[in-house]
Amino acid sequence: MIFYVRGRFVPERESLVSVLDRGFLFGDSVYETVRAHRGRVLFWRDHQARLTHSAEGLGIPLHGAHPDPLEILHELLSRNGLEEARMRIIVTRGVGAGYQFAGLEPTWVVTCERFEPPSEEVYANGVNVAIVGVARHAVASLNPEIKSSNLLNNILARREAMAAGADEGILLNPEGLVAEGAHSNVFWVARDGSLCTPALSVGILPGVTRMKMIAIARADGIVVREVHERREALEKAAEIFLTSTSWEALSAARLNGRPVGSGRRGEIARRLRERLRGLYGREEETA
Repeated sequence: MIFYVRGRFVPERESLVSVLDRGFLFGDSVYETVRAHRGRVLFWRDHQARLTHSAEGLGIPLHGAHPDPLEILHELLSRNGLEEARMRIIVTRGVGAGYQFAGLEPTWVVTCERFEPPSEEVYANGVNVAIVGVARHAVASLNPEIKSSNLLNNILARREAMAAGADEGILLNPEGLVAEGAHSNVFWVARDGSLCTPALSVGILPGVTRMKMIAIARADGIVVREVHERREALEKAAEIFLTSTSWEALSAARLNGRPVGSGRRGEIARRLRERLRGLYGREEETA
């Protein structure tokens, strides 16, 4: 694969960054994971806006001598001969030892890989999830709206979930409210038929797919509530599903070893995933 590293398109084996880069030393960087479908980048404006917001939150300037990020993405698709791809844009504060902020030139890295989604069998059968003991960062500790490369919280949550035989871990916030998955946002269908997802104020990442799902569901006549709920809400749910750029809408068949609803894909997840994929061909949703 060809990557973009500090102004150059290079083979993966030559994609080198200094060991004094702040992203390596401190996780002092931001990122976005985007998908390309049929050679076009999905929901680019939303990802670009979040990347800008994240960089502003850390005080990393995005201006400088580099091409437009969308041009980089398209060039990587061309050079790698891909139409279906997952690409990761990483921007670090730059090279500089110590807690230094001024005078650094941000490091831009963009990786590219062939996108391989979960199989339709996995979508039909659902996955196992577990509520983990690792808590989501407090908002005052690390603003969850900043999509930073400091992902130890997520890694610890996923490790705990996998040790329990689950595919994804769901974190609670420090007050015990349902927050998000280690790699996903969380939705569930309450017994009254409404679709629930944690409010941003709980302390979650404002996922691009999450935002799309809320809009699609409301346009489809589904009552959507952004809530502050405890784990009991998930335990009573008729349906649970996870959303992300890579997963779209992936049902949770079991929660902490117990079946959720029918123990397979839920109807709301199936319907909303179908509606989401319908956006992929719309000009205003691709770039």
